[in-house]
Amino acid sequence: MAKELGRIGSELIDRLSDDDVIDLLHYLRKMDVLNDEEMKTVEGKMTREDRARCLIDTVMEKASNLLKFRCQSK
Repeated sequence: MAKELGRIGSELIDRLSDDDVIDLLHYLRKMDVLNDEEMKTVEGKMTREDRARCLIDTVMEKASNLLKFRCQSK
């Protein structure tokens, strides 16, 4: 599964335009998925690829933490 997620992440990084990354970033902030610090971290990256990678990594880490929390609370 980890390999599949890595492949999907790599494809997303290649396919997302800078406008897509920014739009997604602002949407995730508006929906309170990301906080201001996380948003600024992504925005501070120099290239589109770095912004996309940082955004995907941040969201994946949050999803992983949520799954761990959900499993522990059962």
